[in-house]
Amino acid sequence: MKKELILYLLCHANARKNDGADFKRCLSSRGRNDLIRLCSYLENISPLPEIAFCSRDDRCRQTAEEIGFFLKDAQVFYHHLLYLASGYTLLDLLGALNESVSTALILGHKRALKQFIRLSLENDEVWKQKRRKSYSSSFFVTLSVPRKDGWRAFDLKKATLKDVFYP
Repeated sequence: MKKELILYLLCHANARKNDGADFKRCLSSRGRNDLIRLCSYLENISPLPEIAFCSRDDRCRQTAEEIGFFLKDAQVFYHHLLYLASGYTLLDLLGALNESVSTALILGHKRALKQFIRLSLENDEVWKQKRRKSYSSSFFVTLSVPRKDGWRAFDLKKATLKDVFYP
């Protein structure tokens, strides 16, 4: 059994500016280019997620389709709460995970993911060096917590930053 729980956080690729309802916004050409770089990066990521939570809006669904090879072993849930989620919503989602799950991915929106990262890594020195002041597009963050502390440990600031990637 693995000694740590791994959480991947992925902010959807860049979307077109308001071309209709926000929920229906599709990926922009920049977003599609970012996904090419992200896919190259994800080819070297292990372990693969066992479970993935994805927002139901179009840009998140399109991002999930493009990284399908990375999600091949995952049970994917398109969750309605992720569209307008906060970082606290993400904590609640993780807290409900079964202890047998070792790796999870949340594919969502910048606001919730940034808040979640602040809640988890507020005092992490590596994060302070690697974070960007502004997130103009997608990002992929890998966090871990000791298995013995469980998925709720993210709320207790026991998370460790393993890696961060900006396409």
